Amino acid sequence: MGKLHFTRPEIDGDHIVVILGGEVPDTHLAELAADGISYIVSPSAEIDLRAALEVLDKELGIRKLLLVGGAAINGAFFAAGLIDEFYLLVAPALDGSGGQPVVTFDGGLAGKTQLSLISAETMGNGAVTLRYKVNA
Repeated sequence: MGKLHFTRPEIDGDHIVVILGGEVPDTHLAELAADGISYIVSPSAEIDLRAALEVLDKELGIRKLLLVGGAAINGAFFAAGLIDEFYLLVAPALDGSGGQPVVTFDGGLAGKTQLSLISAETMGNGAVTLRYKVNA
């Protein structure tokens, strides 16, 4: 189990809210509270993403999120049907570190999710931002 440590309760002016599994130790919750970090604890070890988003909406009025994560969290949100847009940044660099995936689908979403291109924008540094609508 990993633990995130924050140096402040916000990022770029937005308050940090952490979603945690039910097995999180009370000491970690106390640390988050002392640092001014809001949190939601799932009743079970497995986080019910849909239920967590409902709490964010009901308690904090948050209706839209920017999910910036790795392959596992991206795949989990896709598998739960909670992604409506997908942004992909293609940067002009070579990385020989072992090919980390952008999205993983443990439940196998092959053929179940299709993307429709909304826009493609070339950035000043040669990168390209692709924006897709997720078709369920």
